[in-house]
Amino acid sequence: MKNKSEQFERLHRICEKLESFGGRKISLKEFAQLFNVSERTIQNDITLLREEYLAPIDYDFKERGYYFTEPFSFRGEIGLKPQDVSALKIAVATLSQYKQKGLFENLEILLYKVEKAIHFKPNKETGKYDFIEFESVPFFAGSQWLDFFIQAIQYKKCVAFSYQKFQDETPSQRLLHPYFLKEHRNRWYVIGLEEKSKAMRMFGLDRISKLRPDEVLQYQPNQLDLVQMFRYSYGIFIDFKSKPEEVVLSFTPDRAKYLKSQPFHEQQLDTKHILADNAKEFRVRFEFIINQELVMELARLGKDVKILAPESLRKEVELHHQQALQK
Repeated sequence: MKNKSEQFERLHRICEKLESFGGRKISLKEFAQLFNVSERTIQNDITLLREEYLAPIDYDFKERGYYFTEPFSFRGEIGLKPQDVSALKIAVATLSQYKQKGLFENLEILLYKVEKAIHFKPNKETGKYDFIEFESVPFFAGSQWLDFFIQAIQYKKCVAFSYQKFQDETPSQRLLHPYFLKEHRNRWYVIGLEEKSKAMRMFGLDRISKLRPDEVLQYQPNQLDLVQMFRYSYGIFIDFKSKPEEVVLSFTPDRAKYLKSQPFHEQQLDTKHILADNAKEFRVRFEFIINQELVMELARLGKDVKILAPESLRKEVELHHQQALQK
């Protein structure tokens, strides 16, 4: 056990040295003297780092030394408990659905690293894990842009792209200060400040093409709490200038059975929003930025829901039903 702990400490320090020297090559002899071990031991350590931890270590024959070809941080064993490993296995199995979908660059190699760390492998014949299976992840256009937008948001870079609305015949050119990514019903959207309109806009990634960074435009920081705003939204499309309104809905007891297993909205999980739960009704108070998606969902529920407030929402749903009956 002592030898193993010493080795992991040495692996960590080898990586530290390779990182701190910023590209300078370090020889086997130098490492051996530093740790007071044989050059063969260091050679075995470097082989282990390359093969087991995929450390990007290369050897320069001219300078006779080792170096990192790209930034790398050694983590080694991090003292995982059995329940931690179980949770990681679920996470790996979940993420593995996406590694062939082109969603995130280098996801496949990342999963490979985690699989090796927790000794967890899929079935060689099926490529799936033996203890769990998910619904097939549908393909959606625009997924190739996710990595790009994550980087642009993280490093505060403006972007330019062509955008083709479904109802338009030709695409339009857009400049955007990107702030936020949002997934809704297997589609991804980017939200940010559009330069031309100087207003917050949302763009479906499936309608974006010719995406590139814009090096001229100066990035303007986000002024809105978008996470908080989407807590008050039903669905994805909201008016960023609107304020939440109190919405009180009364569901039938039969509908309540479904809502208790799959809530109408996450706000329902807060018990203070439950106003009544009895044999007559399941009454819930929400705060929503009212949008068309909410209107359509309430219309879909039909007689299973009554809109008690606000009156304006009740009238919108009523109008929706009336228009559906018109010839």
